[in-house]
Amino acid sequence: MLKDFVRIHVDFTDIYYRILRSGSWRVGISPDLSRVDVKRLIRESYGNEKSFEENFSIDVIAPSEVVVTYKESLIIDFPKKHFSLVFFTDDKSGLARFISTKSVYEIENDDDYKKRYKISLFDGCRGFGKNFYSLKSLIIHKDCCDNKFYRQTIREYMKNKREAYRDTVEEFDRGVAFHSQVVAVSNCGNVMTEKVENGLNLDFVKWM
Repeated sequence: MLKDFVRIHVDFTDIYYRILRSGSWRVGISPDLSRVDVKRLIRESYGNEKSFEENFSIDVIAPSEVVVTYKESLIIDFPKKHFSLVFFTDDKSGLARFISTKSVYEIENDDDYKKRYKISLFDGCRGFGKNFYSLKSLIIHKDCCDNKFYRQTIREYMKNKREAYRDTVEEFDRGVAFHSQVVAVSNCGNVMTEKVENGLNLDFVKWM
């Protein structure tokens, strides 16, 4: 299930970049954040001069055309232990979503979900409707932990950095930085997807 989840994000980012010949979507893998004092890491990242990827030890795996610029080939080497999938935008005022593999678990009492989330007859024939998984995401305002100017003046850069840090810390304090969502998974381990309404006919994860 997890490998298919990562594949969907990688395919989406690759196709989006290939069609538009641009695009800021990035997919990466970082160490398991469930064992890290994230708030402290954000505070330390705000005060240093490292990039967002450096601060969170992110290995960017998509889009491949961007990755292979720096690597001879693109091979997704999944860590043997727990890791975090990172989906973020490489531009100013962007958000970053971290999903730790340790926070993913199967919902055992799935009868309630069968009633709550009606699976179509078509999707039922594809093996969906019996298996549901919960995923816990951490969302932060990326600018607070980044050193890229994105064509901003130093004043604009510092203003956006301060605001991103303030918003991220406030969301931690209010308990809204973490989000739990549910996905449907087929009997073969495939994650249910839907078409994104952007005219590009791309598949993305369908959140229940």
